[in-house]
Amino acid sequence: MSFILFKLFKSNNKEFYDLFEKSSIQLQVISNLLHLLVKEKDFNERLKLGQDLILAGKESELIVHRIFVQLSKNYVTPFDREDIYGLAKSIESIGDYMVITSKKINLYKLTTDDKSLEIMVESVSLAVEAVCQGVLELRSFKKGKEIIAAIVKINEISDTTINNFYQCIDSLFEEEENIKVIIKRREIYQILETIIERCKQAGVFLESIVIKYA
Repeated sequence: MSFILFKLFKSNNKEFYDLFEKSSIQLQVISNLLHLLVKEKDFNERLKLGQDLILAGKESELIVHRIFVQLSKNYVTPFDREDIYGLAKSIESIGDYMVITSKKINLYKLTTDDKSLEIMVESVSLAVEAVCQGVLELRSFKKGKEIIAAIVKINEISDTTINNFYQCIDSLFEEEENIKVIIKRREIYQILETIIERCKQAGVFLESIVIKYA
């Protein structure tokens, strides 16, 4: 009887790991698409990339929803339920805000020859990559060293991005004369900053898991 229960709990835990790994891979897909969109000069191609981002975002939401379903169905989980929910919700928010960024860029028909935008998106790409690295280590982490390294990287990127954000805003007001463009670009910069904050939030839940289970 105890062996059967062990196999059942082990199977349920595997489902959580599988879903978190799928969610992190999908998050990386969204990040890569956003990076391509920002680099793309042709507006029609940007629109196509925007549609790809929307579809990728919907797939990400479906995966995260499956994590929530598993959480509601299973009493035994590999980590605290609050950490699972918080990490999944953070991943969902990161994906959502990246899709929103792409929608805003295309809606406002902004040119992508914006060095500040490229800098901010590059920071987002690095932060998302660090989050994904941490999540992918959950299944087999030993003493949490790899996850801690990912958390440190997220925090370093966050600190750098705060400085970059204010420099980007300063450059925007100095170099741009069109007030409408200033408002639109500033809004996008703020959304990108929010993504970094959500990445840092994901790091907090990863850290909580390491502290409790390493």
